[in-house]
Amino acid sequence: MMRSGLPWLGALLLLLWPLFLYKGPIAFSDTKPYLNGAATGVRVVLGIEAGLVAEGMQSDPGGPVAAETAVETSPATKQDQSVSSARSPWFGGFLLGSVLLADGAGPALVQALVVLTVIALTARNVPGAGTSAPYLVMVLAAVTPLALYTDYMMPDLSAGVAILAVVNLMAFDARIGWGQRVVWAVLLTGTMLFHTSHVLVAGSLALVAAGLARLLTGRFPARGLITVLLAVLVFAAGQGSVTRLVERHYGAAPLRPPFLTARLVADGPGFDYLSSHCVDPAFAICGFVDRMPAARLRARDAAWYSNVLLWSDDPHRGIYEAAGPDIRARLSQEQMRFAVAVLRHDPAGVIGAGLSNTVAQFFRWRVDEIGALQPVRFVDAPLIDPAPLLASLPGLSYEPVRLSRVYRISTGIALAAAALLLGVARHRGPAREAVALVILVLVGLMLNAAVTGGLSGVDDRYQSRVIWLLPFAVMLAGLAWARGLRDG
Repeated sequence: MMRSGLPWLGALLLLLWPLFLYKGPIAFSDTKPYLNGAATGVRVVLGIEAGLVAEGMQSDPGGPVAAETAVETSPATKQDQSVSSARSPWFGGFLLGSVLLADGAGPALVQALVVLTVIALTARNVPGAGTSAPYLVMVLAAVTPLALYTDYMMPDLSAGVAILAVVNLMAFDARIGWGQRVVWAVLLTGTMLFHTSHVLVAGSLALVAAGLARLLTGRFPARGLITVLLAVLVFAAGQGSVTRLVERHYGAAPLRPPFLTARLVADGPGFDYLSSHCVDPAFAICGFVDRMPAARLRARDAAWYSNVLLWSDDPHRGIYEAAGPDIRARLSQEQMRFAVAVLRHDPAGVIGAGLSNTVAQFFRWRVDEIGALQPVRFVDAPLIDPAPLLASLPGLSYEPVRLSRVYRISTGIALAAAALLLGVARHRGPAREAVALVILVLVGLMLNAAVTGGLSGVDDRYQSRVIWLLPFAVMLAGLAWARGLRDG
């Protein structure tokens, strides 16, 4: 028993290597708002102070950031008490609970256990791969960004978990028992509640994967599709409960930042529309055209501008964050109408920009700008204090940029191996479900690139957080195919 547990212990430790070597978790600019938002919710609902220590929780992402993308932020809170729906209170609650458990090490430890679970379940569903699961984790922790995102205090890891859950439910629908199906349903529901983009990726993947699974495996995954639908319904109920709570306490529903407006303007077609249609302003965004970098927007050289439009509170540059509550509400409510108007005005420009962003995002395998080291306390008195252990370990300076080349090479090799494997397996019978796994993972990666790159913007962490799925699927398919050949 001890011997069988040693590989899993080694896999767990390897997943936590950034935590040990950097003496703390990796945080992003939104980590602090997630924690503070959850603490506010606990105080409002239960009347309990969470005891967060705000000092040291940086509000700027680490890594090299171009000067034009820098966003001014103010420590002052908004006096209108408006609530943004951009940061899920469900993930904030998970983050807060994990931090109270073991400070910065808490989220990393919980997420590492989730990674071990999903990889073990997936390997169990592939013939010939079940006993290899801990060793696959070790490989992935060493040559992919999986360990970085396991130690990341953001909902990014759950994007890969969502894709893997849908892929398992579709590719192995006939093999999964009710116990495992419940586990996947709970994990999928959690990932959806953690971030709305995961709903879009998982939902669209389920629809595409249902047809592909029927074609590739000869079976229609009816139970898998129903499981995904139930997860979506639970997500909708969870979001509805949060909306009602916010409305009851603050008097207004949460505002969704105008991501679509910002993306269309930054890509160019949105600015072109504003330049020719704001003589008689129909949209609130028309009042801010003079703040926009017109020359660079016309030259299609301002993809970075969406972050400034959304998050800068500089009254000379920012728009959404710098506006008053009434204008923010209008910007939020009119973004779909604005997107339709821009699409009608320049369909080729909008579609072309979306496809360009999707392709660029799909091949964004680097980790140059994903966060900053946080070797500080987040709470006064966690249940388990990891500080003495972390302080006794040798530390390293946080330079993920050095790992980008490793990750690009490993992902490129995995992509080439996937193409080779699919070309060979197409003419052979073994491991049809494992081949389906590779194809569905590739589709999931493409959809992730389309949702994040096409709707939000091309960013390191949007794709590097999920690329570990490709080498994982390739290794599983290779093991299953080799077993099929060995068994004749």
